[in-house]
Amino acid sequence: MSDKIKEILETPIVPDELKPENIPELLEKRGGKGISDGTETGGVLREESIKTLDGSGKSGKKKIIRTICSYSAVAAACLLIVGGIMKFVPHAGKDMMTADMITNNTEGIKSDGKRKTSSTKSEEAASDNAESFEEGCTETSVNGSFAYVNAESYEQLFDRAKNAKLTRYGMLAGIDEDVISEEAEDSSLDEEWNNGAETDVYDTLRQVEGVAESDIIKANDRGVFYVTDNTPIYVSAWYGESVTYIPVDKNTGKFGEKKILDVNADAGIPENVWSDVSAMYLTDEKLTVIVSSGGISEGENAKPATTTVLTYDITGEAPAFSGRGVQSGNYSSSRMKDNILYLVTEETSWNFFRYGLVYDEEEGPREKQEKTYADTDKRMYVPFYGESYENAGCLDLGCIFIPEDDTEDGSTVMISGIDINSPESAVSSAAVSGYSGDIYCTADALYIQQVSYNGETDWNGSKTTFSKFALANGVISPVASGTVKGTVLNQFSMDEYNGYFRTATTSYEKLIDGEWNYQPSNNVFVLDAGMNVVGSITDIAPDETIKSVNFQGNTAYVVTYERTDPLFAIDLSDPEDPVITDEFKINGYSSFLWKWDEDHLLGFGVDATSEGIETGVKLVMFDVSDNGELKEDGYYAISAGDTYHSSYSTAVYDRKALLIDPEKNLIGFPLEEYDKDYTNSARSYLVFSYENGQFTEKGRIDSHSTYAGFDRGLYIGDHLYVFSHDEAVSTDLETMTETDRTEFDTPDNRKKNEETALAGE
Repeated sequence: MSDKIKEILETPIVPDELKPENIPELLEKRGGKGISDGTETGGVLREESIKTLDGSGKSGKKKIIRTICSYSAVAAACLLIVGGIMKFVPHAGKDMMTADMITNNTEGIKSDGKRKTSSTKSEEAASDNAESFEEGCTETSVNGSFAYVNAESYEQLFDRAKNAKLTRYGMLAGIDEDVISEEAEDSSLDEEWNNGAETDVYDTLRQVEGVAESDIIKANDRGVFYVTDNTPIYVSAWYGESVTYIPVDKNTGKFGEKKILDVNADAGIPENVWSDVSAMYLTDEKLTVIVSSGGISEGENAKPATTTVLTYDITGEAPAFSGRGVQSGNYSSSRMKDNILYLVTEETSWNFFRYGLVYDEEEGPREKQEKTYADTDKRMYVPFYGESYENAGCLDLGCIFIPEDDTEDGSTVMISGIDINSPESAVSSAAVSGYSGDIYCTADALYIQQVSYNGETDWNGSKTTFSKFALANGVISPVASGTVKGTVLNQFSMDEYNGYFRTATTSYEKLIDGEWNYQPSNNVFVLDAGMNVVGSITDIAPDETIKSVNFQGNTAYVVTYERTDPLFAIDLSDPEDPVITDEFKINGYSSFLWKWDEDHLLGFGVDATSEGIETGVKLVMFDVSDNGELKEDGYYAISAGDTYHSSYSTAVYDRKALLIDPEKNLIGFPLEEYDKDYTNSARSYLVFSYENGQFTEKGRIDSHSTYAGFDRGLYIGDHLYVFSHDEAVSTDLETMTETDRTEFDTPDNRKKNEETALAGE
């Protein structure tokens, strides 16, 4: 770094040449010509017509700064534009970005894929696809450091992906590749949202107020959108391949004529490619559908897995397709604030390289035909976004982050901010090397978590690195990273409050070298705004693992389990000195915790005997009113004595299957019940109320499906609607009497109806 640049970066007074009004002239003097071509220098100032993001839809001339985030005075100038000074600190032989002065960054450096015409982008994609559509990402941090550095070149990314595949292929040799890891679902703190309708309409529970969460069902006061599938339930996609819109009469509860949205056609997904409708969002004017589709690993038509964002105008009588955007990787998670969708995907480019391998016991993995950097489409290993796969542009190197030690990893997490009114381009994007699980998102920050595994000492994950990104109207800026011991259960194991990030983890300690013998224990960590650990409690409940977490202000509630369900109350009022204030033990465990009112915490989960035999499903209400002292204030179990899993609910692992509305005094969930021999079963949807320490069953809706239990329940006005793979049922909320029932066009229903018709002849 030159002395001149160092002086500029360390001086709080902005030199005249670096003032915003003089940036264009500076870039013209120092920049190159043309857009990013994968090199580490060059930039261009261009004028193009772009759409504003304030909802006006007006177009106008706007100067666009396109620049690579190289460590130069030009990069420093761009960072100064957004209201702070960024320091680049040499670290481990590379320049690692830190910041101790950037705050309140609400603008960032935006990008808009519309800056290229479709024809131009198509030509670029077909030829080389090295061009990027992103400007360099800006970092905003307070007394912290981001755990990653920018990739140096696209060829470096190619080498990382290629080498990672060799390591992973060798690791997988002799291991059953069909092993599926069990993924726990969510558990926490906002109330239902009525989607702006005058009629009360239930929506997916939100962990953070003002931040919408996705689901496979969404509704307004005119109808319901539900993910459906035309294949048998036992061979279907994870959720479904299409979306069915069912109009409803909010006064009578009657269903109208269904309309199927052909999302695969709208997404441009071929019939022979696997796809899955992973998530949906609904606003007053738009339905947003997120579709995952598989990649093609071999041949001339090889392409990576993608996630497509589809939007539909719902202001008319029927939904009308209105826009599309395509992002690299499989769907991982998402959130929405106002009209901005934050989409998180994961790309595993090593699969592309692995399919060209043969395994030799003596020589190890080797390629049938070597793939070279020059001959490989960059979209196979570089994250991208665009209106379609054909027109998608790769991210700029300034927005792609890898570990500072250049550890090889075939996975990449990509985050994009997308305006659903113009999804064909991302407002901004960033990509980080490594696998990410659940995310935590507030109105102005998004946290991803990446687990470090050490097979020698800890197969379960030895530590987790949390990386924070600032969010501002779709602009995504890396802030800082912090690492703690252990791994989180789900999104509810993370929380932000009064400037501190809090997390609960389970860690494993190897007891005897050379043996698969691990002892779990649990921890709670508090990190400051710079993601530095400032307080912690470790070794909570040895030999047990976390089953659910709920943060409420200065208190954390943590459920662990081995044979009984200890609920811990932890005081976090002093971030540097967390204290366990109480522990309450009860049989079974709560897989989900939710604030019922100021004095009560609702638990839903698994009932069990004192020996830990899981017998069924339970509801429990905890009294938390007495300064952290916990009491039981209601318990209801659905189980048959000591019979193992005599009842079961998908809501145990999928918290979105729960309907919880304290204001309406409603608790609903799907249930499957079995006799002692498991020869007979019954599927239903149960509705409960709670009052004065008692849970009361208000009613149940029986399934008429041969195989499918109910997935979801919601209310519109005075009627409850429940949905399964095969049918939808409506009931009066007050009396729980059925008002209507309709079937979906599925193979199981067609077979059942044919058999019924034959029996009647």
